Amino acid sequence: MVTKHEFKAGMQRLASGVCVIAAADRDSPHGKAGWRGFTATAVMSVSDSPPTLGVGINKSTRAHDVIMRAGRFSVNILQCEQDDIADTFAGRTGADGGERFETGDWRVSGEGCPLLAGTLATFECSLLDRIDAGTHTVAIGRIERVRLPDTEVSAPPTPLVYWYREYGGVCPIPQG
Repeated sequence: MVTKHEFKAGMQRLASGVCVIAAADRDSPHGKAGWRGFTATAVMSVSDSPPTLGVGINKSTRAHDVIMRAGRFSVNILQCEQDDIADTFAGRTGADGGERFETGDWRVSGEGCPLLAGTLATFECSLLDRIDAGTHTVAIGRIERVRLPDTEVSAPPTPLVYWYREYGGVCPIPQG
């Protein structure tokens, strides 16, 4: 049997994009006080018909129950320069609950979902299904909207990645 330590040692070798998952609690006051979010590297494309993605959510996070109740969430793909936001939502700065949303430029969608400006992309999702997986729930989200940066760029932006328990960027391999 594989131990928890062996599993984590193997998984740290998998470089992953860094996202912030966010939702607004329908049972809490309006505004950031009722918002919850966390840093995630377990995000995956599920299907393009219909457009869906999956997110691994630790059941012990406050955001877990908020997402399950709200039935919608955002997936905000971070740029390399947004490592401070990743740290905040990973709980490394001591900020908790709605105060985490003081870091970054957060807006709210027409459906009340928190959205981070300045990301590589933001997906606004409705909860389509959920799968119980030990300490986590895999939330399957139907993508309702995709928000991309408004500005044209001469070179692709650098995504924030997590590898060997550190943040880093991606260096493109020259083609040709």
